[in-house]
Amino acid sequence: MTIAYVFEIAFLVFLGLGIIFSFILENLFLQGITIFLFGVIAATLQKLRKTDLNFPYIMIIIGFVLGYVLASRSGHRFLLLVLFFLGIFAGMLLKKVIKKHVESRK
Repeated sequence: MTIAYVFEIAFLVFLGLGIIFSFILENLFLQGITIFLFGVIAATLQKLRKTDLNFPYIMIIIGFVLGYVLASRSGHRFLLLVLFFLGIFAGMLLKKVIKKHVESRK
């Protein structure tokens, strides 16, 4: 028996996880660090994937961020989105630096 809607279920699970993380971390500083690190991890994992099927992966990331931002306080939502996108940018730069370092050691 296979699950036909595995990515939709994963989207809902990560949406719920985003809401739970946002409720657990009430401090804005901790929320900012968490969403920034999630952005770095998401960008790094996106670059490591070898397949062309990226849309489900992106939808799962959007599910977590959407749940996280919706459960945060209304005044901090834009700041958390900015920190997430800065984390994505930092993750892309980190991946390039790691790739250069690995290639220079060969």
